Amino acid sequence: MNVLFFGAHPDDIETFSGGTAFRYAQMGAKLFFCVATNGNVGSSTLGKEEIAKIRKKEAECAANMIGAQLIWLNFDDEFLIDSLETRHA
Repeated sequence: MNVLFFGAHPDDIETFSGGTAFRYAQMGAKLFFCVATNGNVGSSTLGKEEIAKIRKKEAECAANMIGAQLIWLNFDDEFLIDSLETRHA
């Protein structure tokens, strides 16, 4: 069984669906964590590039811990709009 979890921001999947993901992992499902934005406005003290790198590393660690494949769409936080580019990402 394949299970796709989709989050708008880094850590949304872990925060809101972590228990469910863990349960599916226990059942032997192949997990995919898709994160739309890179979290680059998630800090008032770090620059956008630096915080985006940190948030991606955190997402990679979380996915690895549970055995999920991370799909990182890397859109800028707060600027994900309905467009052809977005739809084809």
